[in-house]
Formats: sequence, structure tokens, C-alpha cells
Amino acid sequence: MNKNFQLIILAAGKGSRLKSYTKKKPKSLIQLGKESILLQQIRIINLFDKIKKKILVVGYRSSEFKKIPVNKIVINKEYKTSNMLWSLYKVRKFLNCNTIIAYGDIIYHKDILKKILIDKSNISLAIDKNFKSYWKKRFKNPFSDLETLKIKNGRIAEIGKKPSSYNDIDGQYIGLIKLSAKGCSTFKNFFSFKKKHISKNELKKISFTEFLEKIIKLGYMVKPVFFKEPWIEIDTIKDLKNKINHQRLKKII
Repeated sequence: MNKNFQLIILAAGKGSRLKSYTKKKPKSLIQLGKESILLQQIRIINLFDKIKKKILVVGYRSSEFKKIPVNKIVINKEYKTSNMLWSLYKVRKFLNCNTIIAYGDIIYHKDILKKILIDKSNISLAIDKNFKSYWKKRFKNPFSDLETLKIKNGRIAEIGKKPSSYNDIDGQYIGLIKLSAKGCSTFKNFFSFKKKHISKNELKKISFTEFLEKIIKLGYMVKPVFFKEPWIEIDTIKDLKNKINHQRLKKII
């Protein structure tokens, strides 16, 4: 069995909630600490020899990514009218081997990546079980951003809906996925539109968690990989300036 991996980073969006910070540069290239969000994520990725190939999907101000040290850059020219899932669709031909998919606006401790790399499930999601304190420090009302995530019998039973209480949330998905070759095949089946599980227009519009929910409801096993290590997500100006993120960054890098 091939234990090597490729890693796909989805970084096509502008990051409109960051306002003036993304007027001249994409969200993932905003500096946090000494380097950009993206370069700090790549630094973590480079600690793992088994990750042999890095593919970056860009869109907004794509020319800004020319010097980013990856193996291949693919441009989602429809970034203004599409979402992160459509960026993955743009690189569907590469979904044929062990693959990590990462959002471009996160930085995570190396042990989080290690845990998901060694998980043997076909589709695995990195899940922060201790999410409450982080969300409370990021949002005045955490429920304005939180999504449901329910675990039953060791598998994810629901994801991506609006929670009514913390009872609906067994953890938070952070934007880090592992697919085996078989898991890649599952994604590609959806992307082919032959079985009509999803239309091309819907694929362009729905969120990644809505897509994962569709996979779950069709009976595919989606495994939670829990962790306690720090990670960072940058969505807003408050995130960029928040003391908690700078404290976490020191523990990650």
C-alpha cells in the first residue's frame, strides 16, 4: 500500500470579511506573526516527508502566489461566483491517491496533521473537541459561526447545520480532511454528476460542510479524528488582531 500523500490547499477566495486587509492581497497571504498564513501552513506540511506533492488552488489576485513553494498552482477563474468546493472540483483529476485537503486560512500544530495522516479511514476530518473556549474568545455570540457536528458509533452522523445549543455540537471541523484513494473515488463520483447526487450548479454554490453532509446521508463512513493541540482560523479582522491567535501561534510554530 502506498503510504505517500499529496496535499491540496484551497486558497482561491478573497476574504471579504477582512475588508482593507485583502484589497491588495488574498486572505491566505495576509501576515500573521512573522509570515503569511499560507507560508506558515506550508512550513508545517514540510515537516512530513510522506507528503510528496503540494497543489495550491488560487483565484483572487492569483499572480501573488507565484513564489509560493508548491509543486503545482491551479487557478479557479470562477472564484467570484463559486466556493471552496468548486476549487476542489477544479483539481478533481488529481484525486487518485492518498490526499490531504486543507483550507488556506488555517494554521495547525504538526501533531494534528500527524494524527490525520495515520488514520486508516477512507474519509477523515480533523475535529476540535475542545472548541468552546476558542469560539468564545473569537465571537461575542459563538452560535453565529458554529455548526452542528454529531458523532454516533464512532462516525460523523451530521455536520454543517445551524445548532440550537451545545448539545448539537460534539466538536468542530477545522478545514482539514484526509482521503484514501477510495475516499478520493467517492468524491470523484459526486464530481462526475452521473449518479445525480448533486448538480453542477449546486456543487458551485454549497459549502464544504453541506457537501460532507450529503456524503454522510448516503451512508459513507466519515471518521472524526479528535485532537487537543492548538490551531488557528483567520476569518475576520478580529481574528487577525485577537490575542488568543497570537498566543496559539507561538505554540504551533
